[in-house]
Amino acid sequence: TACASFVSVTATAKYVGAKGAVYLDNGAPPGGYTQAEIDSVGQLFDNSTYGMYQIDTTAFGRESDLDNNGVVIILLTQQVNRLSTNCLQSVVLGFFFGNDLLNTTGSNHGEIFYSLVPDPNNLTCNIPKAFARKALAPTFIHEFQHMISFNQHVLIRGLSGSEETWLNEGLSHFAEELGGRLIPNSQCFNQNCRAQFVGPDLQDAHDYLGDPESSYLVEPGNSFGTLAERGANWLFVRWLADHFASDSILGTSLTRALVQTSFLGGANVSNATGTSFSVLVPQWQLANYL
Repeated sequence: TACASFVSVTATAKYVGAKGAVYLDNGAPPGGYTQAEIDSVGQLFDNSTYGMYQIDTTAFGRESDLDNNGVVIILLTQQVNRLSTNCLQSVVLGFFFGNDLLNTTGSNHGEIFYSLVPDPNNLTCNIPKAFARKALAPTFIHEFQHMISFNQHVLIRGLSGSEETWLNEGLSHFAEELGGRLIPNSQCFNQNCRAQFVGPDLQDAHDYLGDPESSYLVEPGNSFGTLAERGANWLFVRWLADHFASDSILGTSLTRALVQTSFLGGANVSNATGTSFSVLVPQWQLANYL
């Protein structure tokens, strides 16, 4: 997680669509995704009406296309599984690495994000297939927001860094919520999109609200965020969208304003809402209490 070293892998394109290309690591353990399962999530990313690409680009803005291939690459690899040190406690589902869009060490020089693979027979870090399948689509819609945000802040507007972690994560969890609200149940795990996409966010929010004194809304700069903190991040973005978006049903006018800007963190929120951050946070906490 310190990004001090990099691993080279060989992968095969298993699905190539209009907006996404899904690659599978050639060294992935047995008992993993079938071709039909990869096709299904690839098609869900691509669908022009309710697809994850359509949802994210409408809510946040467009990604870059530095490699000029017209698609976002998603690499499914056991290297992501290996980032989880205690699978009984928490599992890293995937990540986006901003340096992939910069000319720097370890860069893939193109639009790519990463997700885990099933590994049901691993005694050190068991990842059941059902768990991996359920997490796959929400990971796609979550990490793609990070990619869009990096493009909007760093590549288009020339900022030296990406959005602050707490707000960036709140927006990506908001993306998951949009998936749960906009994707038809027929396209989701166990025919239940809200459970698949929003269920974990509700649990994280529950954990935060159960003991708000123990968790940050604005995490320290060196934090990747506990699940309870992710719950706070999502609840705050959800509350902002409810109160300050012009399209009150979904709130995407507010999320676009938060991503397509040169502002970051609390200053970004104040600029998008026209209200001081020091006023907004107590109001949000009062809403939580009530």
